[in-house]
Amino acid sequence: MTHSVMMQGAGAGLRIKTGLVRAEFLKGGPFAQSIYSFIYMQMVQVAQSALCNGLHLVKARIARWMLTAWDRMQGGSLQSTQEFLARMLGSRRSTVTVA
Repeated sequence: MTHSVMMQGAGAGLRIKTGLVRAEFLKGGPFAQSIYSFIYMQMVQVAQSALCNGLHLVKARIARWMLTAWDRMQGGSLQSTQEFLARMLGSRRSTVTVA
């Protein structure tokens, strides 16, 4: 893989063989359209995150990260360390502590 994956909360994951996904995608139709829509929304989120990280202070970035994590976890409790938040935000742990 060209990247790593880190789980931030408890849950379950599903897998499907690449060949099955590729074959269904190449047919076009609703599945391919869903994939295109998902990719578009991911790119919008990446762009927004890049802008947020470049323009906002750490306090606002922490709030955004926590709200995003809360939404993705669909409630429950957020269990994170200051060190982890610092790594996610590209800042120092001491900066996160003060914020």
